[in-house]
Amino acid sequence: MKKIILILVVFAFFIYFPSDSQSQEVGDNAPDFSLVDVSGNDVRLRYFKGKKNVVLVFYQWHSCRHCREQLSELQEHISEIIKLNSELIAISSAGDRDNVERTKSSLGITFTLIPTPNKKVVLDYGLRYADSARVHAAIIIDKKGRIRYKSIDKWPSLTKTSTIIKELQAIQ
Repeated sequence: MKKIILILVVFAFFIYFPSDSQSQEVGDNAPDFSLVDVSGNDVRLRYFKGKKNVVLVFYQWHSCRHCREQLSELQEHISEIIKLNSELIAISSAGDRDNVERTKSSLGITFTLIPTPNKKVVLDYGLRYADSARVHAAIIIDKKGRIRYKSIDKWPSLTKTSTIIKELQAIQ
């Protein structure tokens, strides 16, 4: 019985913390996802393939001051991101729908905000859950669907909007 429990614990560990070989890195094809944004719209990465670059920003939730600052800065520069033929999608790695709606309304966000109902999309991109499913990251995917930039951020130092714009300019 102890062996069975041990096997189950080890198996659960590898599901929860996938190996680095499953991690998506710069140059890899980005895994597709299907999520529902805070407005109820279906959002899939494949919708943008061949049309736009995609900037994925993973943030915690509304209560995180650093996340609010980063999202506000992105909103201030959204026209520059759009001019670079890019779509900005911010995914809350720990916030539910109500939390994401509060973020959208209080900050006046016009780009896509998505609550994550599960960890799949975060794990598909090789991001880790250190504690309570919270992660900060920025990933840029080009029109061909390849990851061109990836930063797993160490709180409270989050990826600057100027870095995202510079990376987008480099792939034009």
